[in-house]
Amino acid sequence: NFSLSIDESAALVPLLKKFRKLETMDFGLFAEAGEDMMEAIGIYDMNEFSGLQVANYVRDCALAIPRGLSFERFDFQSSYNEENYFCENGNAKRDCEDWCDEWKCRHTSDREYNEQFKCEKDACDNCAITGYYFSRGRGDEESKREITCVTCEFDEERENKELFKVEDHQTSASYLCKDGFI
Repeated sequence: NFSLSIDESAALVPLLKKFRKLETMDFGLFAEAGEDMMEAIGIYDMNEFSGLQVANYVRDCALAIPRGLSFERFDFQSSYNEENYFCENGNAKRDCEDWCDEWKCRHTSDREYNEQFKCEKDACDNCAITGYYFSRGRGDEESKREITCVTCEFDEERENKELFKVEDHQTSASYLCKDGFI
């Protein structure tokens, strides 16, 4: 069993379809023909012919290969499903890491939130984080409470500076001085 990429299958599938006749071929006939030929010309006993004691074993191994060779029917089914790779909004799905860094979603300092903080990442929105926690209500019922992650807008340029990097948690950034300024 093996799988093909779309590019590989575009070239390989038409070639393999030409080999369909090999499905019914008996490759053992090659071994029988080889044995008959060796007997006809007097070299079937390879030990005597070559002077090597292992020669008959090598012959038997070589003749066993075509006897064990067979082709099964090749059936190609595309496993490409657009929904696995693209979102409804047209964006490509991102492969978001499973681990959730609570500092990437800075939220309130309330201890209850911090201890129970969990998050989900949206593969269709550049792995945007949605934070949540479960709070206990009356009768010990848990309800999911969403936490809005704090983010800041940063100007591309400031007086004599330009934006260098926005941190993952979107609440701080670094600027570099423009040329000629310290």
